[in-house]
Amino acid sequence: MSVSRLGDGKVLDYGMFEDYAIFDPYESDRNLIEVLGQLSSLESDGGFLMFLARGGVPRKLPINLNHLTDLCLSSLRFECMAEVMCALCLIRSSSNLQSLKIIALQSFGVNMKTTQHLKAQQKHEIPLGCLKIVKICQFSVSS
Repeated sequence: MSVSRLGDGKVLDYGMFEDYAIFDPYESDRNLIEVLGQLSSLESDGGFLMFLARGGVPRKLPINLNHLTDLCLSSLRFECMAEVMCALCLIRSSSNLQSLKIIALQSFGVNMKTTQHLKAQQKHEIPLGCLKIVKICQFSVSS
C-alpha cells in the first residue's frame, strides 16, 4: 500500500499497485507525477516502484520532489533491478530528504548485477545533504 502526505498534512492513499496496467499511460501517470511533487512524506511498496518503472526507469523524475522529506520504501526486492533503480530514482529526485527507511523483502540474496549497479552509483551525485536518519531493515547478504 502507498500512503502519502501532502505538505498541508492531507493523506493520499494510492492503494495496491499490483495491477498497475489499468492506469492510462498518459493522463494518470502525468497526474501522479504532479502529485508526487507536492508530497512531504511518501510510504511505498515494491508494487508502487514497479508501477513507476513500467515504462523504463529514468535516472531522475521529470520533476524534483523538493517537498519530500520522509521516504519509506517497504517490501523492496533487492534482487529486482527495476525496483532498486526506481528507488534510487526517487532518492535522487528528493534533494531535501531528511529521513529514509528501506525495508527489504526477505530474499535469498542480492544478485551480482544489482550489487555492481549499486556500487557504480557511488560515483554519481546523489543529493543527501539534508539526510539525518537512515534505517535499513531486514537486509541480508549471502556469501
